[in-house]
Amino acid sequence: MKKIPLSQIEDGMILGTDVLDDNGNVLLGVGTSIGEKHKGMLSRRGIENVVVTDPEQVAVNDAKDAAEKAMEAEAGEEELSDAAKKQIARIEHAFSDVLGDPNMRELYRLSLKWARKGAVHE
Repeated sequence: MKKIPLSQIEDGMILGTDVLDDNGNVLLGVGTSIGEKHKGMLSRRGIENVVVTDPEQVAVNDAKDAAEKAMEAEAGEEELSDAAKKQIARIEHAFSDVLGDPNMRELYRLSLKWARKGAVHE
C-alpha cells in the first residue's frame, strides 16, 4: 500500500484504508474502486492524500482467498495433519512473491489442491 496525492489517483485504483473526514466519519471504505465522482467528493471535503493498494497485492490476496475457499469446499470437515499443514505453508511461502502472475496463481491453486488431497488421504 502507498499514500499518494489525490491528483495522482487513476480511475480504478483501490483504497487500502478507509478515508475519514475530520470528525472520523468514513467517507469511502477500504476496498473501494475510485472513480471520478469519488475524486471530486474527496477534493471538496479537503482530502489531499489517500492510501491505495498495490494492484499486484490485490491479485495476490484474491488468489489466496479463492484458493482457501476452494480448499475448504473440497476438504469438507476433515482435519489436516501436521504434515499437510507444513506442506501448505511451504507452498504459500514459495508462491508469495509471484501471485501477481495469473499463471502462477493457477499453479498455486493447483498446488494447494494437491496438498489438500494428499492430506485427506493420509
